[in-house]
Amino acid sequence: MRALLLRVGEDSYAVPIEAAREVLAATTVTSLPTAPPSVLGLCNVRGEIIPVFDTGMLLGLGPLASTEAVAIIETAVGPAGLATSATGEAVDLGEQVGHTDGAGTAGAFAVEGGLAVLIDVEGLLTPARVAT
Repeated sequence: MRALLLRVGEDSYAVPIEAAREVLAATTVTSLPTAPPSVLGLCNVRGEIIPVFDTGMLLGLGPLASTEAVAIIETAVGPAGLATSATGEAVDLGEQVGHTDGAGTAGAFAVEGGLAVLIDVEGLLTPARVAT
């Protein structure tokens, strides 16, 4: 399976390449003071306003120490930005080597040099997860 590899802190996560639209290495995120902690704010991508989420918070890992890039993904309700610790790269996921219990994840896969947890995009961005 082809996927976009994302760094969230020291860990590797992946989203199916079909869900990935682009990765923005340097983008301005405008904060929303009353938003839940998982919502970093909004970014303007060529005139389209896209919500940006703290991927670490959504995955239950705590807030990201720094955001180096934002991966724009397509969801059932429109585009969303996932903040990452480094710019992503396209990879081929190897065989599934384990199951994951984390909400919004769909298993652990072998990638060159280690493991990556596959993100279930729709499961990660449920209203209940975003509100926390």
